Amino acid sequence: MKSLYFLLLEMDIQETLFSFQDLGYKDFQSKLIPNVCKDNIIGVRVPILRKIAKDFAKQKESEQFLHSLPHKYYEEYHLHSFLIAEKKDIQECLKLLDNFLPYIDNWAVCDSCSPKVFKENLDLLFVYIKEWIASDKEYVCRFGILSLMRFFLEEKTFKGTTVKYVVRWDTYAVGCKIETLRAAEYEALLQYEKDNHIYQAEKSILKPLVNFNRETGYLKELYDEIVTEYTTEQSMEKSRAESLANTIIDNMTNFYNSNSHIFFKLKPTKTANGLYNDGQFRPVLENGKVVDIYARDANGDFIYYELNNGEYNVRLDYYDYFTYKNGFEIKYVFGANQQGQDIFLRLAKGCRFS
Repeated sequence: MKSLYFLLLEMDIQETLFSFQDLGYKDFQSKLIPNVCKDNIIGVRVPILRKIAKDFAKQKESEQFLHSLPHKYYEEYHLHSFLIAEKKDIQECLKLLDNFLPYIDNWAVCDSCSPKVFKENLDLLFVYIKEWIASDKEYVCRFGILSLMRFFLEEKTFKGTTVKYVVRWDTYAVGCKIETLRAAEYEALLQYEKDNHIYQAEKSILKPLVNFNRETGYLKELYDEIVTEYTTEQSMEKSRAESLANTIIDNMTNFYNSNSHIFFKLKPTKTANGLYNDGQFRPVLENGKVVDIYARDANGDFIYYELNNGEYNVRLDYYDYFTYKNGFEIKYVFGANQQGQDIFLRLAKGCRFS
């Protein structure tokens, strides 16, 4: 296959993106960003988009692309954000962002944009953050909050007067959530659990990590099982069986990533023709109980964190973590729906109350 660089020389950017289309991934992605029209999603995986951005940045056409808004496809906005993130001049980067941010209409593009040049220009960045947070556009405001969280959580980054910002959102998180904690945050939470006698107990805030590694864990076993079944019982060619199994495992991996509260084995349901459904899963039961796939060390003990560049990737009971961080519990007027959103606020969507 030709390199991305030569593909970009021969095709326009949309043709390049479509050459990497994965329809199964398109179906999955559309469920994560339901406010984006599915027809405007091509279905290109993020690592490929990052590679395209690096090669595209070498071409003069990339500058024209950065000034051609709005775009048609979701992936074009992703690509746009990655191109901005590569800029080394802070003034150019901020100018491009001011032009780009108002066009963002989903969390995925918003959260993926993190320019490297920000770290070296915190004073100027903070001036812009205050403007972004004050915006009446949801994703401009969200980008400002994310930038604060990424670059200003350390006390040493603050100089002079500390300003408090209050931003209200109409969504809540329930169940478990993957969070990245600084060492001081992790140690404080660990001490809190020990002081309150909930450390590694049923009521603990920190929950064991889930192992859905497709190379060594349960998903590898499931992949082998599907390939064997397809080649023997369905008399399918091995190459096709492997392709179908890979699609199922890709979708299941994404499902686990998007549903951190699920800690047990899943298996795809079957269709009428005996093949597995690549997007619908059910729990695997043994003696009427789900089978956990918690991450364990060599001694069989649960693993509660993954250390990455001095920070701790952890799995939290988010309701209890919210209470721990804020000192009060989340309140629901009419209760919450299955997504953990306040039903009253969902009914009030689009309305304003005084």
